[in-house]
Amino acid sequence: MESKFVEVDGINTHFLEAGPKDAPTVGLLHSGEFGGCSEISWEFNIPALAEHFHVLAADWLGFGRTEKVYDFADQRARVYRHMARFYEIMGVEEADFIGNSMGGSNLARMIS
Repeated sequence: MESKFVEVDGINTHFLEAGPKDAPTVGLLHSGEFGGCSEISWEFNIPALAEHFHVLAADWLGFGRTEKVYDFADQRARVYRHMARFYEIMGVEEADFIGNSMGGSNLARMIS
C-alpha cells in the first residue's frame, strides 16, 4: 500500500493505492468519523482487497491529508466533483465502489 498525492484541479489530493494496476479497480470512500481519512478507515481492508483488485482510496476534499478548501459556496457539489475528477485523472473508466458511512451516503448522492 502506497501513500501518494495527485493534483486534482489545483487541489493537492492524498490517496492510498495498492494491488495490480491491471486488475479491476475498487474505489474506497471513507467516513467522516475518527479523523475522516482513508488510512484510518481502510488500513485493515486494503491489503486483503489488493490481493485481487487495484485499490484506490482518496481522502475527501477537506479531509485527511487532502488540501483544505475554505470556500463553502456549493460545497457538497464541489466535494462530489472533486472525487469524480480524482478517478478521471487516475484513468479509471470503470470501478466498483465501497463507501463507509459518509462515504456510502456521498456515493449514493453522486450516482443519483
